[in-house]
Amino acid sequence: MAGPVLTSGGGGAFLSATHRLSEHVDVPKSVLGEDDPPDALERFDLVEPTFPARARSRRLSIGAFGVGWRNPTFLLVPAVLNLLLFAANSAGLRPDEGSIDDVAPDWNYWDLLTGHFRGSLSVVLVLTLFFLLAAFYAVPKSASRWSGMAQRIVAGAAHTAAPVLAHGCVAWLSIAIADAAGFDGFWFIAGVCVLVFLLGGARGSLVYGAYLVVALLGFGRHANEAFSASRYEGYKNFLRLHISEHGVTVYAIGIEQACHEWEIDRQPASDEASYVKPRSGTIATALIEPPFTI
Repeated sequence: MAGPVLTSGGGGAFLSATHRLSEHVDVPKSVLGEDDPPDALERFDLVEPTFPARARSRRLSIGAFGVGWRNPTFLLVPAVLNLLLFAANSAGLRPDEGSIDDVAPDWNYWDLLTGHFRGSLSVVLVLTLFFLLAAFYAVPKSASRWSGMAQRIVAGAAHTAAPVLAHGCVAWLSIAIADAAGFDGFWFIAGVCVLVFLLGGARGSLVYGAYLVVALLGFGRHANEAFSASRYEGYKNFLRLHISEHGVTVYAIGIEQACHEWEIDRQPASDEASYVKPRSGTIATALIEPPFTI
């Protein structure tokens, strides 16, 4: 009969969701029976507690809304995408005669939305976005070929529709602001492009963050992407083991807030002590659960 197995995975760079942990885990058998195949597995039940608690982990999922705030370089992706969509859209909407600063203020949201399908360049850009998003969508391994293809099509269409629909608002607002500011000619075009770039980056970050939150809390998907985007550095944990003739006593220790400020310890307590120490003097720790002996 197998003994207890301890798991402690709290030493990574960023926190991983604990509310999505399975209630069971299958691992290779440590001792094979006479009739067991070489790859025989045995099941272990995962018991509470988790660190952080599952309810706290769910609340932390909302932090994915701040993907752009915590990952500023990510803002470049939706910003450039919106700029490309605006350039392609404008090429399809602008008539043969007249400059863009003369006709753009008359465009409404419907014009900017349907403009994506009036020019070949814009159509190619939207289709490219669709195929890329559909191809990178993670289909469950248990899904059949046709089911997986259907899921990719639906996910690709939904993921493409979100930035296209939102881009109409970004473009319309940027044009309205540049027109209200009295920009004309080159400065109108430059002003609109800068606004589309900035507003598109912020808009894309919020849309993507909202998608991660809904996908995780509503459908249990993208837990790794949501929490890595949130970049939570806290909730570290480790095990201290006290081995004696009576057994092994396990102390599960949690660190809710990671230390970011360190300094050199010029007078360590012993030769084996660390040569750096927290600037605050100590790191707050707490027992995740009462000690137990095995």
